[in-house]
Amino acid sequence: MAGDAAVNYAIAGKMGVPMRSLIDQKDFIAAQERWQTCDVIVDAMLGTGFVGQIRDPLLSVVTLINELQRPLVVAIDLPSGLDANLGCTGGTILRADQTITFLAKKVSFTQPEAKQCLGRVTVCDIGAPTQFIVQQLGLPAS
Repeated sequence: MAGDAAVNYAIAGKMGVPMRSLIDQKDFIAAQERWQTCDVIVDAMLGTGFVGQIRDPLLSVVTLINELQRPLVVAIDLPSGLDANLGCTGGTILRADQTITFLAKKVSFTQPEAKQCLGRVTVCDIGAPTQFIVQQLGLPAS
């Protein structure tokens, strides 16, 4: 891990958030069994900076989640594998029942192929000042 992922992993560890590795087959099988009986799976594996196609080991995780019947799948910001700007790029994308995104819907959310992976979309405020956003977009202040 590097960058934001490494920082947040360290923070979660210090907070005592339970984390399990999926590196070896035994751990992956145990996770698969848990996921089949849980009520909700939260997808926060990849973020808006993701480009390209998912590779293993995450590809195996996404494929398995997509095959499950029971749990509600909630994607945070956008489903893993979906490019925020380009949308579906031909690779595997996690199919969410609900997507909770921040600030505004992503450009790719309007694409018909992307809509199949988003489920119900809810836009949440993350506290970014409106004036800053307007300024960054180069829009006239109101």
